[in-house]
Amino acid sequence: AVKSFTATKSGEKDQGTFKIIFEAISFIEDLRIDNSCKIDGLDSPGQGIEYTIGNTETISCKLSTDTPNDKDTPYTFELEENKARTFTLTVVASAPKVGSTPISLAINSVNFGRETDDTNANYYKMGL
Repeated sequence: AVKSFTATKSGEKDQGTFKIIFEAISFIEDLRIDNSCKIDGLDSPGQGIEYTIGNTETISCKLSTDTPNDKDTPYTFELEENKARTFTLTVVASAPKVGSTPISLAINSVNFGRETDDTNANYYKMGL
């Protein structure tokens, strides 16, 4: 984590930016990963990356890639068969109270499928 905001006014909290970088590949056919993220959600169509963050409040999250593909849509990233892509989950969170348990961040599932919109409903959970 990197401290990304220092509180200067009463009521504000410091913020940290957390990044998880991972690689994904489809071995069977072209597939898609939903282009979104959601905290502690039940698996639901279009949720993208589901993650858990402990002892803090999430301010924002974003899933991105540094390997653009012309088949990406506003809702999904294309995973071409046997071609790896690198993704980054970026979460900005407020700092916990001084002396409390450290913040933890984990990916729970990755939503994938064949659809180019936000209706995919397959959840990869193994080895995360």
